[in-house]
Amino acid sequence: MEPAETLPPGNHLPYSTWRALNRLRSGVTRCKTNLQRWGLLDRGQDTLCDCGVIQDSAHMSVCPLIGEKCTLTDLLQANDNAVAAASHWRYLA
Repeated sequence: MEPAETLPPGNHLPYSTWRALNRLRSGVTRCKTNLQRWGLLDRGQDTLCDCGVIQDSAHMSVCPLIGEKCTLTDLLQANDNAVAAASHWRYLA
């Protein structure tokens, strides 16, 4: 995405969803693998998503729990797939 003087699409969303959308766009989410790397996950706690797959930033846009898969283009456009993904992860991402 090119730098701009305006906010990217999706800035009308509730803050928690907007924050999750931006974290998904940048690939720096609060997924379990990142939390473990940052030392924020309890020792011995697994890094599996509720769907049973390792939860990393890439998984968060294709997880079956969010419904439709979400692409980077979806995230950049803040379309319905992106909003659904961001809404699902808003308290984690």
